[in-house]
Amino acid sequence: MSFIFHNFFYQPLLNVLGVIIMIAPGHNLGIAVIILTLLVNLLLLPLSIKMRRSQRAMQEIQPEIEKIRQQVKDKNDQARRTMELYREKGINPFSGFLFILLQIPLFFALFRVLKNLDNLTHDAYDFLPLFPPFNPIFLGVIDLTHPHLALALSAGIFQLIQGIFTLSIQKKNKQPTSDFASALQKQMVFTMPLFIVIISMQLPSALALYWTTLSLFAIVHEGFGRLYGRNSSHNNK
Repeated sequence: MSFIFHNFFYQPLLNVLGVIIMIAPGHNLGIAVIILTLLVNLLLLPLSIKMRRSQRAMQEIQPEIEKIRQQVKDKNDQARRTMELYREKGINPFSGFLFILLQIPLFFALFRVLKNLDNLTHDAYDFLPLFPPFNPIFLGVIDLTHPHLALALSAGIFQLIQGIFTLSIQKKNKQPTSDFASALQKQMVFTMPLFIVIISMQLPSALALYWTTLSLFAIVHEGFGRLYGRNSSHNNK
């Protein structure tokens, strides 16, 4: 497992970051981290869009699923009838699994890359030119190789905004969730930003910049997804 993680996630990301640093203005680490974060998210965007469409479709057929639950008491028959409904509607309920499966090792790989910036050339590919020394100063004042309060707070604030935005969308779409799941989700909206701030204050602020960029991308993506869903509903009418 460590071989797969190192060779297919950590080392490729490290080398992509090194190449971006080579071409970034002034070999600036901050610009390179932002570009790397955007590239990773754009790479995952098709899977994210597919997952969003599947979730929207599952919301639309929720009344039919509830009808099956009321009519069929046997759990096995319920599962069979529900899967038949998914096939009939062309819905893959596991479409988000690959998205989540890829996100986890990518996150830890990025975490490891940004935590070990001093060893950037250690796992560089032999066919690439030698990575130049990077400029760690972002916006002229922030040393991304050390913790920084402003970036740590920005990471937490934008994570909070993303969480509230996502909750508002789910509430507006009336997505069905259990009381426990709803309470847990609301709790995570407020505890996750605090956790990110605390972690960011212990690690190079390049990681906080990554988190900030990640949250901003998610907010923009959610906004466009909300707009697309609204336009789709108007078109269907």
